Amino acid sequence: MKQSLYSIFDIKAKVYARPFVQINDDVAKRAFEGAVNTPETDLNKYPHDYALVKLADYEDTTGTIDPCEIIETLCHGHDVWQKPEPIKMPEYNGEN
Repeated sequence: MKQSLYSIFDIKAKVYARPFVQINDDVAKRAFEGAVNTPETDLNKYPHDYALVKLADYEDTTGTIDPCEIIETLCHGHDVWQKPEPIKMPEYNGEN
């Protein structure tokens, strides 16, 4: 089955994270969105610094890898980052 290899590119460090396999671009974007919106991670703290990129196609029945001629940027962290909702404090009415 044809799948693809993806990576997260760190724009500030100018390095690619360890590649990962997904069945298509939409599933890779969903995984990236989940990672970007996980609190207390660098992806969540600095979403403007990261991009999801497609590196190659991968055929899992033959083990062959076909690199993309040009690495394709699928989306940036700030495109999928969801600003956290502010915490609503209960109103104090002066009673105990």
